[in-house]
Amino acid sequence: MYEAVYDDTGVLVAARRFTDPELIARCQRLIEGLYHQGEPLDTFFDREVATLDPPTGTAKLPG
Repeated sequence: MYEAVYDDTGVLVAARRFTDPELIARCQRLIEGLYHQGEPLDTFFDREVATLDPPTGTAKLPG
């Protein structure tokens, strides 16, 4: 299992490798639990995104 490490500007600078089977199993169970707590994207989108005004194109990108 790998952890991506980013600097303060969001650039990938390294990756940490984990090989402990119990740590990997715990992380997998955590992710599976979060997945099962979630909701389908289409219902979330309909409720939270579709009702928003269209973007205006005035947002500035960082950098």
